[in-house]
Amino acid sequence: AARAAWIAARVPWEQSEAFLFGPVDSRGYDPALDSWPVSTNDLDAVLASGNDFTPAFIASLQETQKGFHTIEYLLFGEGRSKTADQLTDREIGYLVAIAGEAADIAADLAASWTTPVDGQAAYREIFVTAGEANNTAYPSLTAAAQEILDGMIGICDEVANGKIADPYDAHDPTLVESQFAWNSIVDFQNNMRSVQNAYDGDNPLAGTSGRGLTDFVASIDPELDARVHAEIEAAIEAIGAIPQPFRDAITNPA
Repeated sequence: AARAAWIAARVPWEQSEAFLFGPVDSRGYDPALDSWPVSTNDLDAVLASGNDFTPAFIASLQETQKGFHTIEYLLFGEGRSKTADQLTDREIGYLVAIAGEAADIAADLAASWTTPVDGQAAYREIFVTAGEANNTAYPSLTAAAQEILDGMIGICDEVANGKIADPYDAHDPTLVESQFAWNSIVDFQNNMRSVQNAYDGDNPLAGTSGRGLTDFVASIDPELDARVHAEIEAAIEAIGAIPQPFRDAITNPA
């Protein structure tokens, strides 16, 4: 059940990676939740340390010793082979502590879009008032549109180079994101769906739909708009054609 919950939580997270701007960036929420690759030696050292898993101790750990991928390692183990009865009391304690911190960080991230934090206005209000007087973050509508576009560019680059090319070029499975759960290909496809969401202004998971960059592009160049949609879909399909698990595919010449 915990494994299924981890996989389910990855879907909305990875489908929002084109939106890594605003508080998720400026307040460091992304690396706090989703740093990788993790070192199994570093994680085993935490387990062997004998330290109590207090909030202060968890806060002192490196970002690669907690978050999504430490939880993944503890739940799935090497080769996705771990069974529930193999979890030690130390591992369960570690899991409970870092999952609790991750939940708090995720709640802070969600709230920071709609609630003022540390004297700053709610990020949503800053973003949707782009171009209005006294908005120094987004002095024009173009600046806000560029933020969306840069988010799309950023995750496309990360998928292509950081998530796929780096481990493939090195033939190194330890560099693969979500390698323990064998969830890498689904993660990468959902990253491309985040680009789709940003471009279309939709959130299929939440059942919401709005205006997106597509409306603007289609009004000027319908052929370009159609090409963008087609190439996003083609990327999702091409990633899905990679044999599972990705960590093994990168070392198999076939």
